Amino acid sequence: MAIELKNSVFIHVPKTGGRWVKQMLLSYVKQSRPVGDAIYDSHNTPEVRVKQTFAFLRHPMTFVHSLFHHRARKKSNTRGHKWNWQDNLRLERECQAEDYETFLTKIVGNRNVVKDYYDHYTLNHYSNIKIGYMETLCNDLIIMLDALGEEFDEPSVYEHGKLIIGGRDSSGPISVQDAMIKQEYLDAMYESEKELFERHEVWMP
Repeated sequence: MAIELKNSVFIHVPKTGGRWVKQMLLSYVKQSRPVGDAIYDSHNTPEVRVKQTFAFLRHPMTFVHSLFHHRARKKSNTRGHKWNWQDNLRLERECQAEDYETFLTKIVGNRNVVKDYYDHYTLNHYSNIKIGYMETLCNDLIIMLDALGEEFDEPSVYEHGKLIIGGRDSSGPISVQDAMIKQEYLDAMYESEKELFERHEVWMP
């Protein structure tokens, strides 16, 4: 679900640290409130006419790794079934697979499929949305909230930023090197997602 603040609205793009961000916003930012149902509107894109919107993205290689393993898990809202792919999104409709390497092969074989996925939640609805990055999530959130003039408990957000965010162990989120399987896939992704990498130069090598 989106989170409305005094001056802005947070838009949750899947698999980009959004659950942690929402926890921080609801716990430590004044005048924060959820927009929509926590389950059925978990990634809604509400109409926002006046307030500034912001969201977080992550390197497309670690994103697709996280998305695949999320879809592979059995969940209570799918009655214990795996592979709850969302067919309304091109990436999940055209690239779904039951092993990660096949999934990754399809991803790099479909031009702009990650860009289109991100745009579905961001630029397709909010032309001036501000973007931070999961790789520097805590610092980017603090900078974002400060720039937007929100009243928040910065020390508490910073302290919670030391916790693991989406990681398998104390090393934190998976690295690009671990997610790519082999260099050829990363090289192919630089080409297939060229527009996305040019838009977000922070991910360039």
